[in-house]
Amino acid sequence: MKNKIAIIDVAKIYGGQQQVVERIVKLLEDTYDFVVITRSKELYSRLNSFGNNKIKVFYIDKNKILLGFEIMKIIKNENPEIIIFNGQFEAHYSCLLPKRKKIFIRHTSLQQTSGIKRIVYKIEAIFFSNAIIVVNDFIKDQLPKCIHQKVKVIYNWYLNEFEDLSKNRENDKSLTAKESKLKVLYCGRLAKGKNVGIIIEACNNFKELIDLHIVGDGEEKEDLMRKYGRYENIYFHGFVNYEELHKYYKMADIYINISNYEAFPLSVLDALFYGVPMILSKIPAHLDISRNGEYALLVDINTEDIKNVLRKMIDDQLLRYNLSKKSALRIKDFSPEIAKKKLLELFNSLINYEK
Repeated sequence: MKNKIAIIDVAKIYGGQQQVVERIVKLLEDTYDFVVITRSKELYSRLNSFGNNKIKVFYIDKNKILLGFEIMKIIKNENPEIIIFNGQFEAHYSCLLPKRKKIFIRHTSLQQTSGIKRIVYKIEAIFFSNAIIVVNDFIKDQLPKCIHQKVKVIYNWYLNEFEDLSKNRENDKSLTAKESKLKVLYCGRLAKGKNVGIIIEACNNFKELIDLHIVGDGEEKEDLMRKYGRYENIYFHGFVNYEELHKYYKMADIYINISNYEAFPLSVLDALFYGVPMILSKIPAHLDISRNGEYALLVDINTEDIKNVLRKMIDDQLLRYNLSKKSALRIKDFSPEIAKKKLLELFNSLINYEK
């Protein structure tokens, strides 16, 4: 009989944090039984599509007051050995459930929280967690030093379901022959702090040379489309299922992400996997993935700097080619095999631990 793990993620959106839940389940579904509690209809649908009767998915649409009670009821009925809390603050008071091993996944640093959330995150980390998973070293460094021994840095990992790395690169003719306008790709939420408007303004300066393809949804989508929808070289594609997303990475000549903050962006890993030359903002996660600019061009978050780097990418075909080829080396550090080994070691150590 397999051990059972519960994952709680109560965000209503389907974004990077919810993709991490999906990837954990997909990576380890042959090893553990899973119970997933979510308020995201997209995550609920995607997990049910796995067709694995050992994955139980509970969709709950309760307000914040009733949410925790519903979660505790499910946990008591399902009786998992481990509970994983993925990011969302509202569900965390169910961590008071006794006799459960508890793991908190931190996607944001303490610098990104304030007020009561900051206090609660510290209390949880010190008194209620058996382990804490963080997705980069910067987040670990922000946690209290007294708990560093139970903090595990596990990078997000790529999915290699579509085709092998070498085929991805050798079939990308745009890297070696400039036959038409270059295609720039942004993939992610259209939200405050993602700076999509700055990307559009910069790309519009090269409308004869590049097209910008924007893949994603979010609260700023309508405002962005209203303001920039008339631009002839800007294309809004909306939310795209992961099964279709690889088509956009394969056609892209340049990937750009200039967010103010990212934990460990899956979209950047996907661009790295598909060998797309990248332009990234100088934030800790991007510095980590790119090894301080060795595997991408780094920019300050302003239109002028992005215009200059775009011009460099457009004019220097050899630069794009070399960045693409080098990405095959860096992506090996984010393999699912590495993540699986670390997750198995962590989960098994907690399950087998006797107080």
